[in-house]
Amino acid sequence: MIKEDIIQAINEVDDDLLESAQQARTGHIKKNKQSSMIRRTVISLTAMAAVIAAVMITNRRKPEETEPVAAVTPTPEISEPGEKAVLTLSHQSTAGTGMSVVMYPDLKEEPDYNPWNDSMNLTELPVYRRNMSITGSIWGPGEEEMRSILKETADWFGFTLTEETVYKAGEYDERHRTYDHVPGVEDGTVLYIKAESEEAQLTCYGSGEVTVFFHEGHEPHVPQSLKMNVYDLSEEEAEKTAQYLADTYGGLLGEGETAWDIGGDYGYNRQPSEELGEKEGLFRIRHYWFWKKGNSDAETVVNSALNDLQIWGFDPDDDTLITGIRLKNRLRAYQKTDEYPLISAEEAYEQLLTGNCIANAGGILPDEKTETGNIDMVYRDDPSSQYVYPCYLFYMDITDALKEKHMMEIDGVRQYGLYWVPAIDPVYYEWSDEPSVPEEDVTPGTQRPEETITPEPEIPAVSNSISIIRSTQETSWYCSVACTQMILSRFGIYKEQNSLAAELNTYAPGIREDGIRGTYDTDVARVLNDYLFGGQPQKDTDGGYRVQPVSESFVQSEYSKFISRMRKNIDDGYPSILQVRVCDVYGGSTTENHNVIVSGYEEKDGNLCFTIVDPYFGGPSGTGLNTFSASALFSAIVNSVEPSYIW
Repeated sequence: MIKEDIIQAINEVDDDLLESAQQARTGHIKKNKQSSMIRRTVISLTAMAAVIAAVMITNRRKPEETEPVAAVTPTPEISEPGEKAVLTLSHQSTAGTGMSVVMYPDLKEEPDYNPWNDSMNLTELPVYRRNMSITGSIWGPGEEEMRSILKETADWFGFTLTEETVYKAGEYDERHRTYDHVPGVEDGTVLYIKAESEEAQLTCYGSGEVTVFFHEGHEPHVPQSLKMNVYDLSEEEAEKTAQYLADTYGGLLGEGETAWDIGGDYGYNRQPSEELGEKEGLFRIRHYWFWKKGNSDAETVVNSALNDLQIWGFDPDDDTLITGIRLKNRLRAYQKTDEYPLISAEEAYEQLLTGNCIANAGGILPDEKTETGNIDMVYRDDPSSQYVYPCYLFYMDITDALKEKHMMEIDGVRQYGLYWVPAIDPVYYEWSDEPSVPEEDVTPGTQRPEETITPEPEIPAVSNSISIIRSTQETSWYCSVACTQMILSRFGIYKEQNSLAAELNTYAPGIREDGIRGTYDTDVARVLNDYLFGGQPQKDTDGGYRVQPVSESFVQSEYSKFISRMRKNIDDGYPSILQVRVCDVYGGSTTENHNVIVSGYEEKDGNLCFTIVDPYFGGPSGTGLNTFSASALFSAIVNSVEPSYIW
């Protein structure tokens, strides 16, 4: 039985799709606003009509009325670059599978907390380089610096660290019961360090980030007069909570004035739940981010994108409780390359219309008639690119284009595609359709060997993937339902989640006396086979989905079969479904089961990784896509309550 009691995971969200949102009521140029910050998580479109769940939106301040902006003039011819290096930027994104949009009744009617506006007159911004593996692993702080960061964080809270676990590439992992070699990372490199105290678990990663998960009974609270996350928390209430959190925890970011933003999960309920207090229709759950205002506008923009603090709480029984904190300082892991000159938002708009952008909107590109929802200045921080660079992020209203494709349509909800246009002068970059290759030199603190090693001949990567339009689960116990919906949608069968839940015999919380909720894997296989194969397979040679239980320990023969089956399914065009333990794939302390889809694989230098599509967790790119080593995923299955997968 699938149990779903998923809380917000600290690594659910990463930076390339948690971007600021800025109002532009007319034309395409941002007007002067208050400095602050807003971020947004992205929900992927389903191929179903009326499927929306848990979409993080931003909040915007209604702008002053302005005169219409004059027509944009073409970008003038630019002189040849000087001494600055020409960057190779990748069109390929970790968010490249599926379609991502943000939804809101009207993006222009919301408060704006973005620190950037066109009156700043920024002429240049820094570009950073990260030394990374092909899977996005970052070499940043060394082992001793990680320990120092953990101790500094623990001291700030007044915690005493009592236990430490160091995780290195290539070493035997007791939890996963395997040697986990990370592609592109030298064996022995410290990937992350976990430390325990009586009050919390602290983890420092190679990215320079620190997460703090509070143990049960030791969670801090906001005052009773405030609330962290409730449906339809008003702007005024959310601002009071944000101000308290800034005053209380802003010191984690150092000295100076703390700025903050208010984000929020924005969803749509068609089946309200009294147990969870869910309302019918649109709802919002608040989230909070903080950063330090810099000594310059440029420093503020960089801080808001690459050095911020996230605080969240998600407890249906106690809305004053703080469950976790993420302190992000990617500047510890990134190396500044140079300051690069910027183009204007008008010039970036012209680039957008020519397709000179990174887009994740299902092949839909805007034209002159497409309305601009807003424009932000953000940093593109995608693991597929070696460079972390400033971009104009355009939110374009593609609602009508999606209707023409018979995609999702919700009365009163507009849908905005996201398009990133490099903000640096185009003469200083060139596009590639491949991920940018990491350079051999590394940032200070790396633990890679200093001696020169003659590289072995490179073995071409072998890969394949399936295009999946992501569905997000509409309730906390609908992960199997959403996975079933995604697979059926791939083959042109469109079913609403509530309808599928009935066919799958999905149990809502409180229905069964034993407390079990969710969906049996056998019912998932049954429904998929009925729709796709006309019935259940009767013998081994018959086509159809099957449920494969595995042992509660890592068995090499079962692992070998798992790898073979996952690859064959992908090669044949059929996604597989895995039942995993949440904490094994995302960290944290949530031990509940969760279902995800395998949509692709890549094998390079003898290391095999699988890409999953998650109907709940956003993943590093915010689109539900994650890449894990095959052994780590199999271990997450083995460690789940009822170890099995559907292939």
